[in-house]
Amino acid sequence: MIKIEAPAGGDDTRGWGPPFVGVAGQRESTYFLSANRNKESIALDLKSEPDAVRSPSWLVGPTCW
Repeated sequence: MIKIEAPAGGDDTRGWGPPFVGVAGQRESTYFLSANRNKESIALDLKSEPDAVRSPSWLVGPTCW
């Protein structure tokens, strides 16, 4: 699964906590990590024309069903 996140901040659940894990500056909530296990994410601004036009053809490929 590929999850599309906003470029500014991403998923709000990254900051839900405590508890948090990771090194200072890259800490993420354990809730975020458990809810998004085995997911890939990408930051796209779907309100900008370059990302909105490019994203459908770029994301759908031979490995997506």
